[in-house]
This record gives sequence, structure tokens and C-alpha cells, in this order.
Amino acid sequence: MRGDGRALPFKDNSFDYIHSSAVLEHVGSRDMQARFLAELWRVARKGIFVTTPNRWFPVEFHTALPLLHWLPPRLFRCVLYWIGHDFFAREENLNLLSAGSLAQIADRAGIKYYAIDAVSLFGWPTNLLLFGNKSRAFSSSPHRPGALSLPVFLCCQEKPRRSGASQTEILKENQSSIDHSRFWFR
Repeated sequence: MRGDGRALPFKDNSFDYIHSSAVLEHVGSRDMQARFLAELWRVARKGIFVTTPNRWFPVEFHTALPLLHWLPPRLFRCVLYWIGHDFFAREENLNLLSAGSLAQIADRAGIKYYAIDAVSLFGWPTNLLLFGNKSRAFSSSPHRPGALSLPVFLCCQEKPRRSGASQTEILKENQSSIDHSRFWFR
């Protein structure tokens, strides 16, 4: 099934939990990101689990460029365009978040009880994890006083890459998988 994650074709509370992995940074502006989270929250009966790359990790995963994404967003986009990454230079295709900006859009989306955590590589947070719970407040969090710090075990598997394909070919083949308008159900 395919659809727009900012306007899901489901009734309120249709699913126990909603999971979104590395989609949030691809839905556009902060307003669109808040709208996306609000939709996930609307169709979830119990809660949501959302992952997104951390803006402050030294290597930007989509372009494999180090430190460039630490520039102010407008300058970062100009440089990406200039070096030929025009797809990722557009805000609607890549809008990275920090833990603080993730907390702001969670608030704007109306998520009352949430905690933000991270997956780290050598102590450096690579990906941010947003846990939203509708039934109760968490008891401790770095971003919400008193929110619960949850132990998380993740198993990540990347889509196999076709051998011999250039980065541009791979991006074109996978463009639909990073487009905000696609979501999948198994």
C-alpha cells in the first residue's frame, strides 16, 4: 500500500503502534514534519516509535559527506546543489533534525508523552529515537523531565545494493523509498 504519510487513509487509533524508520527527515519543512508526526499519532492507539538521523553526527548518511551538514541549513543546501547533490539540496527531500528540533516538532504534533533517545557509534549519537506513549507519561528523559529511559535493542538491515551501480543509479532506483509519500505495510 502506498500513500502520503502526512494524510494517512486510516481512522483514528487504527493500529496499536506505528513505526517510522528514517522517513521524518524526508517529509519537508518543520511544519510538514510536525504534520507527519501528528498523523502517526492520530492513527496509533498505544504509541509511536520514530527514528531519524542525528544532524550532529559528523557524517551525513545520505550524501556520505562529513561535517558539511553542520553549516546553517540554507548554506548546506547551496553547497549540496553546487557539488551536484541537487536532490538532497531541496528541503522537501532532506531536512535533518537535532534532538532539540525533534522535541519541538513532537510538541507541535500534540504528542503529550514522549522520550527521545539515541543509537550511538563509539559514543556519538548517530540516530535519534522518538518514543511516544498515549497511555501514560514516561518517568525520565533528557528532553522531558521525569520521562523513562528505555533500553532499546535494534537490528538494522540495509537494502542490498546492486554491485557495479553508481551512487546516482542507486539513488534513482531507491528514490521512491526515500520519498515522503510512500509507506509500507506487511
